Amino acid sequence: MARAQQPQTSMNTGNALLCWGRERRLATNDTRLEDDQTELRYMTTPADTVPALSFARVKKRYGTAIALSDFSLDVAAGQTFGLVGMNGAGKTTLIKCMLDFSEADSGSIHIFGMPSLVTRSRSRLSFLPERFNPPYYLTGRDFLRYMLELQ
Repeated sequence: MARAQQPQTSMNTGNALLCWGRERRLATNDTRLEDDQTELRYMTTPADTVPALSFARVKKRYGTAIALSDFSLDVAAGQTFGLVGMNGAGKTTLIKCMLDFSEADSGSIHIFGMPSLVTRSRSRLSFLPERFNPPYYLTGRDFLRYMLELQ
């Protein structure tokens, strides 16, 4: 039976940022449970393992607007999770801080125990923005050439 618990977030923006996750658990005979038996729950990580993602008291402001306020969350390796919230709740800001596209004002973000500001920690991540505008000064051909160089 699926159950949802209160996420450990603190948002002062008036909009809620809800996180949820699916985690496989080992059955008592050490065999994996089937997907339909997966429990929906708030994400926690056993103390003896390093979380795949760890956000600790992350804060981000844009001028006087508070985008993230003391956001904390641990996501275990192998866990599926999602960020859900209204526009302005801080979902994109959180991802941009994790990917080092935007600097958090305070707090820490770790990827498999390594600070997200270390380029190597993000090497296995990908990001597809909702809207993408290529640099205005490149022709289509120059842009494709540039993208091929990045591979």
